[in-house]
Amino acid sequence: MAPDSAPNPNSGRLMLAAVALAAVIGFGPPDFGSEETVPSGDQLPAEQSRVGGQAELELDPVAIGAGDGTVWVLGRGGALAALDPTTLVRQGDSLALGRSAVGPIAVVLGRAWIAGTDGVLRGVDPNGGMTKTSLGGGKPTGIAAGEGRLWVSSSKGSVFAVNPETGEAGPSTDLGTRLGGIAVSAGSVWVASADDGSLYRLDPATAGLAAVIPATEHLLYDVAAGEGGVWVTGRDQLRGGNVILRRLSLEGDPEETTRIDVKEGVRLVAGEGGVWVTLQPSPQQGLPAAGPSEQEAGLALIDPVSLAQIGSFDVGRSPLALAIGAGAVWAASGRDGEISRVDP
Repeated sequence: MAPDSAPNPNSGRLMLAAVALAAVIGFGPPDFGSEETVPSGDQLPAEQSRVGGQAELELDPVAIGAGDGTVWVLGRGGALAALDPTTLVRQGDSLALGRSAVGPIAVVLGRAWIAGTDGVLRGVDPNGGMTKTSLGGGKPTGIAAGEGRLWVSSSKGSVFAVNPETGEAGPSTDLGTRLGGIAVSAGSVWVASADDGSLYRLDPATAGLAAVIPATEHLLYDVAAGEGGVWVTGRDQLRGGNVILRRLSLEGDPEETTRIDVKEGVRLVAGEGGVWVTLQPSPQQGLPAAGPSEQEAGLALIDPVSLAQIGSFDVGRSPLALAIGAGAVWAASGRDGEISRVDP
């Protein structure tokens, strides 16, 4: 099949304002650090035009990963496409992985690793070769690479470690709770609880539980590690159910929290100079006209030191997945099939 035509690299559109970020107290007892007052959208600089390319794919994307010279996009129904990260041209035909392949995606050693609801982790190389590793049941909720392994969290509470060179399953652990996202920092694997808001720290050598950071008033969605800290997004059940972004030290000590005035669950990644958070406002939220609307959500860039929002980008109507790799930040929008590259 002939490659798709290349998109206009200058088609990026900047949203000059975004949702207001307000101060909020941390996760509840114990003391989780100081409050932050975050500048509102109308205080953001106007020169944040860094959406370097966008492409529309007929895939209804649900997951995205990037690295080693390729961007991988998984569509609803299990179709996997490989894109050139510079031109966003599709490389060859899509590969049918089956409906159980739902993502997320991690890219390591030239392969895209895609988790599936059938308990199978699929490793796909650019030539279409595939490795399959059986992990057991449960919907995958997160995947991350680091400390020489792939790490997969599941809705049934298990965390699996996999050798990315051979695809061989290694140690695993059962945390006994419904899990959210997963991330790896130097010497630790971090897993978010989607039930009680706890954050689990695992020893990457054994996959055993090393520490639990309790936060019983919150429901955690995602976790990321980088830019000097560990980051989580979750629902602030005590203050109207809005989403919070929380920063912890790399040792797991709670530091600061800020509030993001959206009602939907959000994804985040950390790297390329900031913390990147999807914005999916609720129609009941009554956001100002200058901010993202229900029809046009976005991607927020948070300064990792001040927790101020310093950028906002139009990346489609429903950004469902984020990734960092191949020198950029990537967003996939499920409603319109749009893939966006944000250049650092």
